[in-house]
Amino acid sequence: MEREREKLIALLLGDLAPEDAPALQARIVGDAALQAQRTGLERQIAAIRSLPDDDLPQAAVDRVLKSARGFHSSPEAVQLARVITLKTFVNIYLPRIAAAALFVLLVGYAVHYIPDGPAPGVGTVIAGDGSSYILIEDHLVEAGIGSPLRVKLATGEILLDGGAAVRVLSNGANQTPTVQVDRGRVVVDAARAPSTVDVGGRRVTMAAGTVLSLDYDREHARIVDGGAVVEIQRTSIADVLPHASEAYGIVLDVSLLPEAVKRQRVTFFGTQLDGEGFVRSFVEAASQYGVKREGKYLLYEAGTTHRVGDTEQVEVLSLSLLQGSAQVSSGTQVLDVPASISFTRDRTITGETRPERSCIWARGMGNAVVDARLRDVSTGEATLPAGSVIHPDRLVLPAGQERIFVLDGPAFNFPLPGGRMGRLVGLLSSGAEFQLEGSVIRVFVPHSSVAR
Repeated sequence: MEREREKLIALLLGDLAPEDAPALQARIVGDAALQAQRTGLERQIAAIRSLPDDDLPQAAVDRVLKSARGFHSSPEAVQLARVITLKTFVNIYLPRIAAAALFVLLVGYAVHYIPDGPAPGVGTVIAGDGSSYILIEDHLVEAGIGSPLRVKLATGEILLDGGAAVRVLSNGANQTPTVQVDRGRVVVDAARAPSTVDVGGRRVTMAAGTVLSLDYDREHARIVDGGAVVEIQRTSIADVLPHASEAYGIVLDVSLLPEAVKRQRVTFFGTQLDGEGFVRSFVEAASQYGVKREGKYLLYEAGTTHRVGDTEQVEVLSLSLLQGSAQVSSGTQVLDVPASISFTRDRTITGETRPERSCIWARGMGNAVVDARLRDVSTGEATLPAGSVIHPDRLVLPAGQERIFVLDGPAFNFPLPGGRMGRLVGLLSSGAEFQLEGSVIRVFVPHSSVAR
């Protein structure tokens, strides 16, 4: 029976030997079981062939292959792989679309033969447009710039700001999973059970019903889809250059910069940036350390007002308690989380801040607790134009608009829905926060949508 199923798959893939095909086709006519198997396989293959001929985005391919690795292997799946001959591999698998085809066929075969089915997921990832996929344990969930994500768990949910990344690890059946924060702004809602979060070498223990906002600001550089998404965060000036070369073919020479300047770290986020737009934003971020550009060279101009060495701290962890109680531990030290607490690699700083500012982006993402806490914040229908760049202290609109908005600047000159004007008061990787003229209400304006 197993051998017959292999032949059926080969027939549908066009790989069955010509002398074997007529006999198998004759058996299918009189065998209801074979007919049912053929119908199921034909539907899978038809679904794959209905996809566009264009290459799938690299992120989608990586996600499919990562998910496929999370499923149990079986002798039957190995046999199926052998059925796919070199000809089929060349014609089907090499194009990116075949990554999805191979995944569907292997999973379909595994579900048929493995009593327990595929390995269970630990949650569901939901994008802003409502699309979703099952999260497999230890899979890295990355929210691109301007594209926050929700992760629904049996015990609560996780909200990821643009540029954030987390993993979820299972602790066994009926046990609360552990959330590992890799970077960025994250809100963890332990709605139905106590939860643990590992971040920056520390463990945060949350009581049931606790909502905690975390901001793990650490070195990270990522440029994808030819500049559609640009994430440069706490990255040294010298280390930015290889990313620019790989993404845009840009060659910039830093050999004339002092070593202390090369080590200085810059941060900026952008969407839909071409090569020139990236270089302009990079040089602007580095200009506070006296960096300027002449052709392919980056030069140092003495007299900068920012003292070189001020940004040597490469990691900062901030926790803001929105509801409930939590403790953070590192080694033998255990601290109760107050309204807000921050850590650097070398020292600990405690102090009150506005926790609302660290999760302003979460408004409207479906978390009732966060929405209720941020009653003075609305999400406007406006979006920042493609090509916008967010620096830690200012928003730069793309060429042609010729506008720069300084954080907490005096001007109410950003047009918002309803004919009102706004003043820039907050910057996040998912968008910008504006205060309305003549009102205490703040409006959050997201980045333009970018294709993944």
